[in-house]
Amino acid sequence: LWWVNSKYRSDEGDDLERIGLLGWLGGFMHYLDREGDELSSHRFPGGTSALCSLMAGSLRQEVRFGQVVRRVTQDASGVTLQFESESTERFDRVVLTLPPRCLEDVVFEPPLGASKRCAVEACGMSRAIKIALRYERAWWTEAGWGGSLQTDQSIQQTWDGTLGEGAVLNLYICGDEALNWLRNPDPVGSAGAELAATYPESGGLLLGGGIHDWINDPYARGAFSHLPPRYVLDHMPDIVPPEGRVHFAGEHTANWVGFIEGALESAERVVPEVTR
Repeated sequence: LWWVNSKYRSDEGDDLERIGLLGWLGGFMHYLDREGDELSSHRFPGGTSALCSLMAGSLRQEVRFGQVVRRVTQDASGVTLQFESESTERFDRVVLTLPPRCLEDVVFEPPLGASKRCAVEACGMSRAIKIALRYERAWWTEAGWGGSLQTDQSIQQTWDGTLGEGAVLNLYICGDEALNWLRNPDPVGSAGAELAATYPESGGLLLGGGIHDWINDPYARGAFSHLPPRYVLDHMPDIVPPEGRVHFAGEHTANWVGFIEGALESAERVVPEVTR
């Protein structure tokens, strides 16, 4: 039972009791063409940030960071965005890709329809963190394995995260256990010690590391979306349609929920909405 929970919890990003069966089946469909137990087998050269930089470089307008949208006001001729800094910008149409918890903080004038508000509020955001452990050398390859591990211990899952110089082992931890790790005053040291208890050959090789907390990231407030019980039947169709000149995209509006494929799927849907 622990193996089933571990395997599918990592895909959903949270404990399975929070995941609806229909939502899980929808996600499982996308794995049916796997030939084996591939785990994090595809990577962007230079990391995902390199892809984002290339996309930003192709735009005619400057990408502005740290601009927190607080109010969206629309009328018959356009949409006005008001930011946390009190500055405003006017557009013909707007595409919002904010994650659901962040979208809840935005004031809409006129208000969003009741079905849209309910869909945003009901959409789940997964509780997940990543701990990266940096080692003197890749002891796992010396031990004869590739670094991919699923376990009933609190570290839950590992994989080789080495890019360029240095040996890095990533830990991916979801659900209640992720919250426990966030309360740990030294998550890097504790994670290294937990691995060393099983793999003594790693002892003394840990150089340091870091933790990424999606749960408390103010621009995400969760790692990615998931579909809670009853969400597919009661709310999923309502999170997609535009409201006047305001359009909605992001992986939480796609069929391929939770992954970059879903974000791209939503982009292919929303572009014709805006340009038609």
